[in-house]
Formats: sequence, C-alpha cells, structure tokens
Amino acid sequence: MSQTAATAHRGFPEGLENPAPIVKRKRVVNDAELAAIWTGCEPESGDIGYSFGSIVKLLMLAGQRRTEVAAMRWSELNLEAGTWELSGDRTKNEEPTLIPLSTLAVSVPQSVPKTNDTFVFPARGNEKSHFSGYAKGKKALDGKVNIDGVALEDWTFTICAGRSRQISAGGRYCHTSSSTY
Repeated sequence: MSQTAATAHRGFPEGLENPAPIVKRKRVVNDAELAAIWTGCEPESGDIGYSFGSIVKLLMLAGQRRTEVAAMRWSELNLEAGTWELSGDRTKNEEPTLIPLSTLAVSVPQSVPKTNDTFVFPARGNEKSHFSGYAKGKKALDGKVNIDGVALEDWTFTICAGRSRQISAGGRYCHTSSSTY
C-alpha cells in the first residue's frame, strides 16, 4: 500500500499526509519475556483487571490485532468448536476471518465473567462499547513485569513470526490470508 493509499485508508483526505510516521513493529518478544508477561496477566486483587490481562493473553494466543480482541463479541465465538469468526467489517483487510482457537485460547473467554450480552470485554460503565483502557492496563502490567521496549503490537508480531508458515485450508493467521505465504 502506498503512503497516499495508506493515509486515505486511515481517513486522511487525498493529498494530505499523515503527520505521524507509520512505524512498523519488528520487536520479537522472546520466550522468557512471553512467560513473564503471561504471569503478569494473572489476576491479583487490586490488579490490572481481568479484561486487560485476558486481552493480552488472547493477543499472545490468537495473534490478532488488539482492537479485534478487545471488541470480541460473544456471538463471534463458537467455544465448543474452538473458533472465532470475524466479519469483514471488523478486520483491517475488510475480509471475513475464521480464527482457530487452541484449548488454552478457548479457556480465556470461558474464564471471563459474562457481564454483557454483546462484548466479552465491555467498557467499564458503558455496556454499548468494548474495552479501551490500553494505556492504563499497559502501565499496570509494566509495573508488574520489567521488560523494556515492548508494545502490545509486539506480542502479536511475535506470534505471527512464529506462525508464519502455519497454514490451514483457506485459513488466516495473524491478519493475513494464507495465499500470502
């Protein structure tokens, strides 16, 4: 995608450049760091909260974008089949995506208290919206886990790097169609 097309896709009018540079993440989190992050996401009283910790776990397990995970809907999940189906209006590439979920990934939404009929991770005080407290959650997690220079997107990039050759019939991993590989 060209810079002009990329800025138009993000809502900038044609000819107007995005004032913020587009930065591609390249940080791969190592196994010890992933283990520390996972442990840091375990709930404790007065902690980062089940929503953020569960979202981070699903970022690591499913390799999807943070907003796709944070806006996960109960209606998209088939926990018995171990699948998560995203419609095209919920994906960056605007294509419907069926994400296979491991047993561990299935256990994450199963462990979340169902306080909302729509969102697995509802916003606090707004049942019509999904979780959006990334900065506060990340700051709390950083206070528990001392890993320099790791952004939420790095966990997804790490999973995608490890899955780069995993393809199932017509399946999609890490927001990319299998025809890319």
